[in-house]
Amino acid sequence: DLSQYGEGLQRVFLLALLFASARNGIVLVDEIENAIHPSLLPKFVELITKLADDFSVQVFATTHSKECIDSFVLSCKKRGKFDDFSFIGLVGQVLANEEVMRIARVYSGSDYVRACDIADVDLRGVV
Repeated sequence: DLSQYGEGLQRVFLLALLFASARNGIVLVDEIENAIHPSLLPKFVELITKLADDFSVQVFATTHSKECIDSFVLSCKKRGKFDDFSFIGLVGQVLANEEVMRIARVYSGSDYVRACDIADVDLRGVV
């Protein structure tokens, strides 16, 4: 009985079913790291990328976790497939009338990995 296990394992199982049902499509996951222990994020990201490859699924995931973002960067490096990933940061720009406009900064996998290697960039606050 899956309900006897923790929320993290239940989430992994649910995501696996989601990927299988979205074959050749897309999967949207908000706060992808929820219920996953930070020490398990690299293995979790490996699973996500394997499921995406196996089921030909494009994944759009959100997170506020630097550890999760860093796990995707590590996955890029380990797989050597940098441009299978894109990284997008939402940054605020203050306008003349003091309103804040959100701007999406899009980085290719190779550009973002290079920025992390050079300066340990934090996607959550890129400018």
